[in-house]
Amino acid sequence: ALVVCDYGGPQGDNQGDAAAGLIDDGVDFLAASIGAPVIISGSSSSVTQRAIDHILTKNYPTAFISSFSTSKQLTNYPDNGLLWRTATDDTAQAAVLGELVFKTASVTHLAIVYVDDAYGSGLQEGVKVALKTAGSTQKTTVHPFNPKTDFSTLMADVFATEQPNGM
Repeated sequence: ALVVCDYGGPQGDNQGDAAAGLIDDGVDFLAASIGAPVIISGSSSSVTQRAIDHILTKNYPTAFISSFSTSKQLTNYPDNGLLWRTATDDTAQAAVLGELVFKTASVTHLAIVYVDDAYGSGLQEGVKVALKTAGSTQKTTVHPFNPKTDFSTLMADVFATEQPNGM
């Protein structure tokens, strides 16, 4: 049988505590109420981290499989062997991005604008590491954002204060 639980809410716009509560409720329903041995999710690294933490807190014997959870933070996550990913973490992606930026000689100042969650934080950190490993002298600044951020204001601030020549 296939049971579908949606943590996004009726309009798919739940964020923060509302989404976290629905993730917990979905895990409780699937793992405790119907005894699902496995939950398969196509969602983000942050959702996966929330779900696996809830599984562990409740001591459910339920595995969690995700094809979208590529955050490096989940690579050595203390999951008691219950988290399975079908894609590797973002280390390779970050290395390629860092190398491409490093090889672009005209880029002397890089502003990294990233979503402040498990995926974005890990990827931007990986790019910075890749640049440092390559011996980059490019000035790099980071600018996290969240779902409530006004992007027009964020980008205006980035260009006004950082004056990057590469994005």
